[in-house]
Amino acid sequence: MQVFRPMTVRPQARRLPKQLLPVILIIAAMAFLNLLFPSLISGQDSDAVITEAGRRLFTVADEITNKDEREAFIELYRKKDPEQQVKLAETFLASYPDSRVLAQIYEVASKAEIQLGHYQKALEYAKQSLQLYPENPSLIVPMANVQAKLGLTDEAQKSARNALEYLQRFARPQVIPVKQWPRLRDQLMASCYFVLGRTQLLQGLNSPSGAERTQLLKQSLDSLAKAEAFNPEDAEISYLKGLSYLSLGRSSNAAANFTRAYESNDSSISPR
Repeated sequence: MQVFRPMTVRPQARRLPKQLLPVILIIAAMAFLNLLFPSLISGQDSDAVITEAGRRLFTVADEITNKDEREAFIELYRKKDPEQQVKLAETFLASYPDSRVLAQIYEVASKAEIQLGHYQKALEYAKQSLQLYPENPSLIVPMANVQAKLGLTDEAQKSARNALEYLQRFARPQVIPVKQWPRLRDQLMASCYFVLGRTQLLQGLNSPSGAERTQLLKQSLDSLAKAEAFNPEDAEISYLKGLSYLSLGRSSNAAANFTRAYESNDSSISPR
């Protein structure tokens, strides 16, 4: 599972020649398509599907006293194919309904279902995991992204804010190496603000023209700016900022952000 996309170098914003206007309009149309068809999963979402399987494996397995249960747990965590992960998770849940590692099993199943595009099932597993281990931002964040994709705006925003609170309140999980935690934390924070910015933009676009629409679009820009501060290399943030600016009538700012997104060559914002 890919956690981080390769870093890219962004060009500085500059005034655009008129010849690039058709390109800008195409990028804007692409952004609208992504918003109008939320069933499509994007690069930002896949980035949020973060697992610490390798780090957790033996730490958690040591707590399992039943040999067969421990072996089933390890086998599940070693699988890479999401379909196999789901099958093994279902088998584990049926065989060991009182296991002390149910939260981890539900989490694996949830993230596997996200990879398979089974978003409703992914949310069901995520909620079951979070009932047992509610302060788990590495699961709350991908759940928030899925909720945003499914148009569950209020739920997505609540999940994103809960994850932000946990990331700010709690120290580094012991299973995550010290050197890796800052970058992982920044990625999770960026994803939280991305969800907020995305859903606020959708709310703004769906609002009648007026003060409420303007306020939501400005809130979207604020959230996306925070996301960009944590992950400045993400092209999706740039094109959503561009769409927010475009909706506010600030064409120059919109063009600059659309150009950054276009020139990044990021496949996640290419037409599907």
